Amino acid sequence: MNYDKIDVRDFLAALEVEIVSVSGHNALFRCPFHGSDRHPSARMSLVDSRWLCSACHEKGNAVGFLAKLRDMSYDDARYFIRQRYNCGISAALPGEFGKAVRRGLGVGVQVPPERRKPPEWMVEVFMSAWGTPGGLVALEYMESRGFDRRTLDLWQIGFDELSGRVAIPVRDEAGVLVGFKARAVDPVVAPRYLYLGGRRYDFDSFSKSQVVFGLNWIPLESTVILVEGELNVVAISQKTNHLAVSVAGSEFSERQRRLIVERCAEVIVWFDEDDAGDRGSQTVFEALFPYIRVNMVRGSDKDAADISGAEIDDLIDSARPAMSEYVGVHLLD
Repeated sequence: MNYDKIDVRDFLAALEVEIVSVSGHNALFRCPFHGSDRHPSARMSLVDSRWLCSACHEKGNAVGFLAKLRDMSYDDARYFIRQRYNCGISAALPGEFGKAVRRGLGVGVQVPPERRKPPEWMVEVFMSAWGTPGGLVALEYMESRGFDRRTLDLWQIGFDELSGRVAIPVRDEAGVLVGFKARAVDPVVAPRYLYLGGRRYDFDSFSKSQVVFGLNWIPLESTVILVEGELNVVAISQKTNHLAVSVAGSEFSERQRRLIVERCAEVIVWFDEDDAGDRGSQTVFEALFPYIRVNMVRGSDKDAADISGAEIDDLIDSARPAMSEYVGVHLLD
């Protein structure tokens, strides 16, 4: 593979990382990973993108740099680089290239450990826990929110006794189980949501930036409602005939953009009307508008889970083009 095809100056500029100076074959810049960096403590090779911060000791190459900075998977970072520069680059720096990094920078490169995925049978474990004392309390709570047992079973939602929370299985675009998101039943319990995983579960939590919840249910070329929160997706599916998916609001990754563009023809964005929701709406609009139609729901101070199906239908019917709200927003080519 030709590693020297990457334009490091363009790469850093695209990530809004300012090159302070160039020394020999290295671009010097302020490291974005350890807070205030008054003096440029990081350098990246203009030849092959290997980089090192002398302050926080982060190191690697362009793939790892992009993945960490934008909270992307290594596969998506490689995809971005391949598409932008028409070349390949290794995430783990194997073979001779890895030796070159160690020789050139005097350090080793850590290979990220493989994530332990949850087994499919965990879904049945959580679903069967509705009958436990804690599960009965959680089930009563879900029913008080308007979720019926048929819908809970359809989405394979259950109860996690360890955390005392409702357990929502999260699947990727192909329907493969990637993890569980758990919601507290007691309103005073914090945090309200947990990403299950770790030593107690014997599997790792998933990265929310890598998944669009509910996308595995969506046919190609569909119109979808994009909301914040898995339970809003479940509520829309129970109360209406609309198709819905969810992301984590203001955090909208390149992978999520690509997944939605590949699957959907139109997106109707319905986020909370607060500062975070407004930022998320604009982020999604900027990411999606060059590729597909984007409309916006306005005028609701409640989530889909808290209103009737008729009210949801009215809000969707009144959605207007997002362009009318974001006139003058700068869109990247």
